[in-house]
Amino acid sequence: MLTIGTAGHVDHGKSTLIETLTGIDPDRLREEKARGMTIDLGFAWLRLPDGREISIVDVPGHERFIKNMLAGVGGIDAALLVIAADEGIMPQTREHLDILDLIGVKHGVVALTKADLVDDEWRAFVAEEVRETLRGTSLSGASIVPVSALAGSGLPELVTALVAVLDDAPVRRDLGRPRMPVDRVFSLAGFGTIVTGTLRDGSLEVGQELEVLPDGLRTRARGLQSHRTKVGVARPGRRVAINLAGVAIDDLGRGAVVSLPGVMRPTLAVDVRVRILAGVSRPLPHGALVGFHTGTSETIARVHILEGDRIEEGATGWVHLRLAHPVAVARDDDFIIRALSPGETLGGGRIIDAHPAVRRRHQAGLVAALEVLADGSPEDVVVGTLARIEPASSGDLIAACGLMPATVPPLIEALLAQGEIVPVGGLTYTRGGWNRVSDRLVTALDAYHSEFPLRPFMPKEELKNRLGLPTRVFAGALTRMASLDAVVDGGTGVRSAGHLVRFTGAALLVSEAITTAIGRVPLAPPTLTELAALIVEVRGAPSLEEVVGALVVTGALVKVSDDVYFDRNAFEEMVTRVGRHFRVRGEITVAEARDLIGTSRKYVLPFLEYLDREKVTRRNGDLRLPGSRAFADLTGGRE
Repeated sequence: MLTIGTAGHVDHGKSTLIETLTGIDPDRLREEKARGMTIDLGFAWLRLPDGREISIVDVPGHERFIKNMLAGVGGIDAALLVIAADEGIMPQTREHLDILDLIGVKHGVVALTKADLVDDEWRAFVAEEVRETLRGTSLSGASIVPVSALAGSGLPELVTALVAVLDDAPVRRDLGRPRMPVDRVFSLAGFGTIVTGTLRDGSLEVGQELEVLPDGLRTRARGLQSHRTKVGVARPGRRVAINLAGVAIDDLGRGAVVSLPGVMRPTLAVDVRVRILAGVSRPLPHGALVGFHTGTSETIARVHILEGDRIEEGATGWVHLRLAHPVAVARDDDFIIRALSPGETLGGGRIIDAHPAVRRRHQAGLVAALEVLADGSPEDVVVGTLARIEPASSGDLIAACGLMPATVPPLIEALLAQGEIVPVGGLTYTRGGWNRVSDRLVTALDAYHSEFPLRPFMPKEELKNRLGLPTRVFAGALTRMASLDAVVDGGTGVRSAGHLVRFTGAALLVSEAITTAIGRVPLAPPTLTELAALIVEVRGAPSLEEVVGALVVTGALVKVSDDVYFDRNAFEEMVTRVGRHFRVRGEITVAEARDLIGTSRKYVLPFLEYLDREKVTRRNGDLRLPGSRAFADLTGGRE
């Protein structure tokens, strides 16, 4: 299904021509009929000779209603430019043509109306004037068909020309993200609220849950009509009327967008490449306030020129527009900007980034990145889009790219294989984005290790909070970093791969005092409580507990209970003695272990309980029996 939009000066016969072609009067308002002039958008449809139906949007031609015209031409497939043969090119002809050129309408036909009111010579003169005016615009070379709506002449030729143009127009894309900019809201008794518009980017079905943006209203499609006929499914490109459930007419208006929940989100800023018309009254300056028109919406925008201080007449430039009110738009949507006073069309173009970050002027590399998004290969578009929304799921990336959905997964796979995008916890980053995350992670770990050199690991929760990463991304980043041997995951903590516990300064003095005190009586060492009384406090030293813990990490001490720590050599000798006893007797009592080791019950009990926890022994009353592990497991293979 394709949609044609009319364009042209007031009183050049647009509505009369549409009514003659279709049998439908597009002027639906009482004031329009009274004044004989189109004020708001009108709608009709035409069945072509091959059986296809096309939708027609009829726009007003008076300069005072240019905003209504802008709401009608967004998203059309072709233009029907109407020029009266008795008047020729007029001011609104030129402005409408400028608008069609700015938004890139490349398919169209010129209807030279009222052709019966002029002679052949004048008609030929006007036709040549039209060709010259179209030259250099998006409608250059369009067919010019003389017609008379009242006399009925030229109409078959006009339909033939429309068929040829529509045959050449691209098929509407189904991106799986249906959205319909609303151009009309009304209610019918027994039905309730109805909205109309031209459906884009996907199909809608009766009964589907819907969301109305930018306000986020939730509703449901109670019914669908196209050309006053009920349909179960509406395809992209069709004029559609949607009967909405549970939404009041006062809650809606032109400029709203009906979509599936979560498919789109409103924005208060867009990055655009804007072309300023030649012949405007003045250049576009940085900081200007302009009217911003896209789809059927209209708001005020502040111009932030990204390079330079202004864009000259006839020139193109990159602009960040900050919007006064949120709008629901997508990448590649067309737009028009107009001066607020006096009303003048200034320029337009395409939206390149619909959800940009806050931009700084003259930001290094920004314009180059936007140019890649605008004109790059499909791979460039995927990477550029990901750079804007990373980290992103494959589904979000596919939806944000603006490419045909079926083409994106193979691109993602190829980019993953090339290392241009990186999988992290089920999401994806660009290579640069991942490098920034990994660099931040390593920097945070190094800073922690520098601050606490005796701690083997940084607590994961502290690292996650310091980085500010979502749990899913943080876990995925750690997994990837560990697989690359950049970090070591210690369960509740993590450390840089190259980090080793180091004793320096005051910590070194305390560690030497501890090992000396324990080494004096290795089989009956002072407990942690007793060490606290023995060790002279050293200014600037970490706590005794932290130094003892670091000695355990380095292997100098073995912790058998919260209060008892053995020198590593003494501990292994104790294990060896008990192990030899087991090989002969197969069991041991607390008293036998005490005598065998040559220490007191104060130390042998926590030692044996440690062996139980390590499953080297198992307790059975007063006896210790062999466990599931070998004694050599605790001594590095030596018994």
